[in-house]
Amino acid sequence: MLTRASLVAGQQAVLFYLDSPNLPALREHFLANGVNLSSITYPEYMSKGEVGVGDPDGYVPLIGQTG
Repeated sequence: MLTRASLVAGQQAVLFYLDSPNLPALREHFLANGVNLSSITYPEYMSKGEVGVGDPDGYVPLIGQTG
């Protein structure tokens, strides 16, 4: 996936995006194993949903379901 990144100082300029074939099951697995991530949202570009996972460096990798 390509996207325009903000180059404003202090903002994330890299976007990490992963794909999952079963996002609800993956989210439940992560939660059961102590990984904190967002609720599933449904933006217009990812109708089957996406979640964000915060990390200690301030990045927010996103995981979406496309298929």
